[in-house]
Order: sequence, then structure tokens, then C-alpha cells
Amino acid sequence: MKRVRPSIQYKELFSNALKEGPIVHMGLTNRDSFTKERFDDNPEHYFDTLNDVEQSDITTPNGIALKFDYHRLFWLINDDQFIGCCSLRFSTDPQTTHFIDHNTGHFGQSIVKSLRSQGYGSQQWQLAKIKLKKLGLEYAIRGAHPDNIASWKGIDRTGGHHIHTTTSDALGWGLGKMYRFDL
Repeated sequence: MKRVRPSIQYKELFSNALKEGPIVHMGLTNRDSFTKERFDDNPEHYFDTLNDVEQSDITTPNGIALKFDYHRLFWLINDDQFIGCCSLRFSTDPQTTHFIDHNTGHFGQSIVKSLRSQGYGSQQWQLAKIKLKKLGLEYAIRGAHPDNIASWKGIDRTGGHHIHTTTSDALGWGLGKMYRFDL
């Protein structure tokens, strides 16, 4: 299993995974999920969208300007199978750092439905922690919706310490249980 940058060379793996339904790529944007039909119709557009997401700063619906030093999207693949995707992000901007710590975390992930609860999320998180540490972070924040029991149990199992629950994040995604990990 390996973490790779989204690439047209894996388009067949991604298209096959979309048979189970849309996959959220976990970028901080409102341009988030693609259906199989939309992807297969124009895969190049999907990769252009991912590139745009990584290169853009974000203004929240309530007008907060966020500036990221690093915002990258990754895919987790295993041989001939797309497993899931994740995003890693951090900032030295105080306002954006506060937003990350209290609303979104440094890491977001999505696993293909049929592959959930098989340890892939934990494996993807282990790879992400290595990358975040190499980027110089001393801690990482992760979040999960309180109703997503599998996610927050996985976060607990991998060493996360619950720090707070958001009532509504600035992007309008709703509740989130936020956890801290020392790297």
C-alpha cells in the first residue's frame, strides 16, 4: 500500500472506486465530490480541479480569509485498487492556524465504502503523521463528526486525545469532535 499524488495514471482505479458512489477528496472547498459519470466524462477536469484546490487560499462563508502554507491531496492505493484519499494542511498564519486547530484539523480522509473498518484509515493516518512531522509540525489535529463512531473510535485507537467538540465549523460542515496528536 502506498500514498500517491492524484494522477491520471490511476484514473482507472479511481473510476472503478466511484462505482460505489461519489468520493469526497477532502480538500477544503465546495468543489468536493465527483460522480463516476462526471469523472469518466472528463477526467482531466477532475485533476485540474484538484490542482486549483491545492493552489487556492480560502475565504469562509462568514468572510474569514485563510492562508495555507501547505494544502496537498493524496490517494491511498494498493496494487490495483483505489482505497481512499486524504488531505494534509498547515499554516503559519495565526488566523488560519486557529481555524485548523478548532474547525478542520491538519488531516482529512475518506475511505471507499466497501473498504471501511479494515484498518485502512489507520494506515493512511500513520503515513500522514510521518509527512506532517517531516513538514515540521509538533502536533496534529484531526476531527470527526460525532455521529461517525467508526472514525472517532479509530482516532482514539491511534492515540488521539479529544480536546473539544465544535458546534459548527466556519465552512458550515457542522459538528466535529476534534482530537490532538503529539508528533
